[in-house]
Amino acid sequence: MDVLLVEPVAASRDILAQALHAARLRTVAVASGEDALAVAHEQTPPRVLITAVSLGAGMDGFELVRRLRSRWPGMAVVLTGEGQGQLRGRVLGRMDRFLARPVSPGALLAALRDLAGDSLRPLS
Repeated sequence: MDVLLVEPVAASRDILAQALHAARLRTVAVASGEDALAVAHEQTPPRVLITAVSLGAGMDGFELVRRLRSRWPGMAVVLTGEGQGQLRGRVLGRMDRFLARPVSPGALLAALRDLAGDSLRPLS
């Protein structure tokens, strides 16, 4: 799998997943951190995790990143949130990006192109 998309809002998840599929990225889209962990353990490792910071009940996006990166430290991450304040003082690494919500497909694909040198095959 190229991308694991974790987006609790169904309409946003569908729009972003369609854009990722159109970019010919093998994408699995789920609604929660728990679903993401289950899928990640059944599939090949994701090259990129795209996750909302706020995932509703259960774990948040930071916990999901921590758990998946403990298994796959080279995985790139795109976090989405209401604003930079949601980063809670965390410093983003060279393989991390933050996008303010609502996330447009164009902004998401641009972030992925930015990460392509580190973790993804070039997007066509």
